[in-house]
Amino acid sequence: MKLITKATSPFGLYTQFVAKYCGIDLEIEEIKDLAELKTPEYRKINPIGKIPALVVEEDKTICESDAIAMAFAEIAPEMKLLGKDFLSRGQVREWLFAISTDLEGIIAPWFHAAVGAGKPIPVVIEPSKAAALKFLKVADTQLTAHTFIAGDELSLADFALSSIMVFVYRVLLGPDLRAEFPALMRHFHAMAAIPAFTETFGTPEFAKETPIFGKDAAKKAKKAPATPAPVESDYSVPVPDPSLPTPTAVKIREITAEDDGKRVEVNGWAHRIRNNGGLIFVTLRDGSGYLQCVLTKKLIKCLKAKQLLAECSLKIMGTIKIDERAPGGRELKADYWQLLGGSDGEVKAKVTFESNPDVLLTNRHLVHRGTNASNILRIRSHTMKAFRDHFDSRNVFEITPPTLVQTMVEGGSTLFALDYFGQPAYLTQSSQLYLETICPSLGDVYCIMPSYRAERSHTRRHLAEFTHVEVEYSFISFDDLLNRIEDMVCSVYDGLWERHGDIIAELRGKGETEAPKLERPFMRLEYMDAIKMCNEGPNPILKKVTRTNEDGSVETEFVPFEVGDDIPEAAERELVERIGRPVFMTKFLAKMKAFYMERDAQDASLPEPDQRTLSADLLLPGVGEVVGGSMRIPDLETITRKFKEEGLSLDDYYWYIDLRKYGGFPHGGFGLGLGRFICWLCGIDHIRDVTLYPRIEGRCKP
Repeated sequence: MKLITKATSPFGLYTQFVAKYCGIDLEIEEIKDLAELKTPEYRKINPIGKIPALVVEEDKTICESDAIAMAFAEIAPEMKLLGKDFLSRGQVREWLFAISTDLEGIIAPWFHAAVGAGKPIPVVIEPSKAAALKFLKVADTQLTAHTFIAGDELSLADFALSSIMVFVYRVLLGPDLRAEFPALMRHFHAMAAIPAFTETFGTPEFAKETPIFGKDAAKKAKKAPATPAPVESDYSVPVPDPSLPTPTAVKIREITAEDDGKRVEVNGWAHRIRNNGGLIFVTLRDGSGYLQCVLTKKLIKCLKAKQLLAECSLKIMGTIKIDERAPGGRELKADYWQLLGGSDGEVKAKVTFESNPDVLLTNRHLVHRGTNASNILRIRSHTMKAFRDHFDSRNVFEITPPTLVQTMVEGGSTLFALDYFGQPAYLTQSSQLYLETICPSLGDVYCIMPSYRAERSHTRRHLAEFTHVEVEYSFISFDDLLNRIEDMVCSVYDGLWERHGDIIAELRGKGETEAPKLERPFMRLEYMDAIKMCNEGPNPILKKVTRTNEDGSVETEFVPFEVGDDIPEAAERELVERIGRPVFMTKFLAKMKAFYMERDAQDASLPEPDQRTLSADLLLPGVGEVVGGSMRIPDLETITRKFKEEGLSLDDYYWYIDLRKYGGFPHGGFGLGLGRFICWLCGIDHIRDVTLYPRIEGRCKP
């Protein structure tokens, strides 16, 4: 299909925006001179002589931008841009027609005068401007109540509105007018976050001031004040009432029913602002909770009230009122407020539920201001404390191993190398070796530290930097190790649900009022049996094999797993889902695991690669592997031989080998990925969503 348009045509760009979003390839034929539209050749394509025009086939065209955009939407029905049912389809068309017949028509005189394309006649411009602002106010009101212009689902009307707003923001709306339509600005930023928007329009531009004409322009040109204009903050600001009692400064979480009628001072950020005529409702966030603050009368009639925008920081004084109808059962009747730090009100427009993952990662510092993200951070903090409380109650000591090292634990291919004062060094892959060396000093030890893996993996459970809970126990058996892992997981799980179940339930979003049952004891499944379980039954879990043929074609087939295969993430999760409870997968073959793992004594007669190790991965439903652990080789002779077989320098690991040289002992340990544990606990799909600032390939900021 071929689209005939002009490069600067808002209507042509609108249709291209929709086409790109729907994945439709177009041939673009650009009109250089509008005189071409009057030629007989073009009139055959579009008798009206307008652009854009879509040539579908020879002598078969679609004209008018909305008609073209609707045709594109019908080509990609899975996008549901025309609505998902009778009512929504009607509402989408209602807004499409309003934008094309009302907004585009009434705004034209104002726009043309601003860009110098028409004579600036005030009697024409002022009605155009007033009507346009009235329409934008209606749209802003609609977007205050709904995520998108035609409701709560993205539709073609959003593409039409944002396409014309590109030019409205660029030319007509200065900061003063933009501030009057915060919901419209949020919507625009949400649409601008769609990759197809940038591909079509580029980076949005915003007018530095609202254009003025006629007498207003003449007055501005002649005006030359002898003294600087007063700074807004010097006048017309709220003034505290000295007759009121001195307020008590409190954190929101500290407010109880006993504070009813008490005057308090709260400080925080404007999480949400709702203007309801003579009232402004501010939902204040201070990190400990949320509080609805009601501002009335003179508090909102001052000039400063115009600066009450989302995410500004405030000090608010007033009287607590306990009211079950209010959010959280309480609200603050404000008698004074002070702006501490301003905001342009556009912060939350930069990150929405519709934003693509890259936009969310770039603006991660803003994402954390949201309710869901802040709840995740709270649970993360509570979870780390719960692990520490568990270990403290079991007399396990916390230590802080170094993260700059000159040795490897998990193989050289995943090391982050760096220069350490002229010597090669690495970011640690694991603190295991250092923990082992402290066992003779403290007995049982653990750490909660970052670990680093230079893996080019983009799965939902891998990061280049992650928080690692690692433990080493002295004088234990393999069964002891599994029992202690299970004890830890159950202890932390039960404690978190008991103390913070309301937050966990909110994050899970399943309406749970108590902790889902955690089946105990955990199932123990040897690796060999897991392979059999995958391959057996009427619906086996198969291994995906991809081959590239000599001609370059790619073939994919699914075959049974073989002994020695590493069960990949998807198959692993499917296996656990079928079992329906936590599973210890145990005794992996030596050739599959790290060299320092102790072998099963029952396999001493087998070739070493085929011997089973005293190892285990704990697999949890919905996530897969969360814990990996093993017994460690305790004797000097075996560990020395293993180092040589791996080609590792004994001199570099002298301090680790000395652990066996001076009183080797049976011991074992494990590592737990904190992010994966939280994903399982809270039912969150992707590990980046539970990580403060995720580090993955290609991203090391913010």
